[in-house]
Amino acid sequence: MTTQIEKIFDENPSLITRAFHPQEDPLTHFPKGSPYGILDFYGNELPHNLKYPLFRKLAEGYRIPMPRDDMSLPEKRLYYVRLGFIVAGYINHGFKVEEKLVEGKKKKTLWLKQAKMLPKNLAAPFVAICEMLDRPPILSYDGYALWNWYRINKNGPIALDNIDTFQNFVDMHDEHWFILVHVEIEAIAAHILNAAHRFTKGIRAAGGIDATRCVMLIGDHMHAMHKVLSRIPERMDPDLYYWTFRNYIMGYREGVIYEGEGDEPLKLRGETGAQSSIIRFLEILLKIIHGDSELTKLVEDLWKYMPPLHRELIKAALELPNIKGQVDPHTWNYALEEMALFLETHLGFAGQYIYRFGDEVGTGGTNYMKFLKQKIDETRAAKYPE
Repeated sequence: MTTQIEKIFDENPSLITRAFHPQEDPLTHFPKGSPYGILDFYGNELPHNLKYPLFRKLAEGYRIPMPRDDMSLPEKRLYYVRLGFIVAGYINHGFKVEEKLVEGKKKKTLWLKQAKMLPKNLAAPFVAICEMLDRPPILSYDGYALWNWYRINKNGPIALDNIDTFQNFVDMHDEHWFILVHVEIEAIAAHILNAAHRFTKGIRAAGGIDATRCVMLIGDHMHAMHKVLSRIPERMDPDLYYWTFRNYIMGYREGVIYEGEGDEPLKLRGETGAQSSIIRFLEILLKIIHGDSELTKLVEDLWKYMPPLHRELIKAALELPNIKGQVDPHTWNYALEEMALFLETHLGFAGQYIYRFGDEVGTGGTNYMKFLKQKIDETRAAKYPE
């Protein structure tokens, strides 16, 4: 009997060639004459307009056509990217700098003065497009990274030297680089899903499956992803990251009312790399157990911020048997150590780009240092004793 995860792979072959990127490269602009072309104009002007104190007043005058159900999926995603950036820009446009003591030293930090209400002209179309895409109404990792890139050479690889973003909050290459590093990492993840697909196919095969080979491939490509992640400091300055564009991807800790969409303030998590599906998929595939804590509650909450197909694949992986006993211990430990090293580098950058400014809360609304440390420790705890 075909398992659910095999069915998902069979019905979505791009998962093993493109991983969690869309089946085709993202749409970067609406067709000529489209009524939604105004969103391309507003989006392209956004980095310029966000420089001015009266941006919110300007955005309250935007006339945005409501999305239609008969739009293609690439058009729906583009609509979400463009409007998602505008909404995030509107809500997080107000901020000030304050000083506080951190370990006995005065440090400057940003204090957001988020809008308490998103006006109806932005709220109504944004809620509508998010309902069509089956996701919460906030800009998340999918819109910020997975659907926000293009290839310079259409026949070239999805790699840092051949990709760029089409939507940003600021006119600085640092933000482009931050997004694009994640885009290449997600492209490399296709090799990991390919290895997972081979494993799921081989479970019922007459000759079985070389699970050790599959896990070796996972380790090798986690190593490749780690190398790309390590390139963040090449073109992203910590001060520019913290002071210029990080504030725009923050979540709504105090809550924001969407005018015309109910009276209850929405408390939503901001864009974060923790919304990427690849590490969560691997944790389930390799049966890495996280103890009951704030981390496990966060992981459950993050599922709804992932695209529906990603959620389906991750949940289907829960049905798979434990692969550990079929894998050579040396190979198993190699793959898990590569995962831990990837997370450790992420933790190091969290300290370099956020914590040193005295900010202990991540864009996703959690204590990121504690969150990442627990993931690292529990990943290593799943290794064979050495």
